[in-house]
Formats: sequence, C-alpha cells, structure tokens
Amino acid sequence: MQTTNNTIYLFSYVLFFVLSWIGKTYNSNRLINDNGAFTSRPGNLIGFHIIGIIVLGLVPVILLTQLAENNM
Repeated sequence: MQTTNNTIYLFSYVLFFVLSWIGKTYNSNRLINDNGAFTSRPGNLIGFHIIGIIVLGLVPVILLTQLAENNM
C-alpha cells in the first residue's frame, strides 16, 4: 500500500515538473517580466496553474481514494 502511494505521488510530481519545464520553455511561468510589463500569455499562465492544481491535488486524491476502496 505504501509503495503504491509513493508511486502515485512520484508520478504526480514528475508530471508536474515536466509541465513546469514546458511552461518555462514557452516563458509562461511569470506574471510580470523584468521590465515590469505583464505577460503577453495570460491564458498559458492560468492554464499551467490549473493543470498544476489538477496534477498535484485532484489526481492523487482520486487515485488514492479508488485504491483505498478497492482494498476494503
């Protein structure tokens, strides 16, 4: 059971890291740049935040809940 939990969390964090890296390559991680101007891609910024919430929050909760129900 503990190994499965660790695997789910490891998968979530690796996926989150990959998505953060993709956001960095598209310069979508910053709201305000060094010159003080707002981002030209607010949709990407909000999208990456929503994806991060889903990947780090909802996916582990859903998977671990299903796993707990199957083990009962």
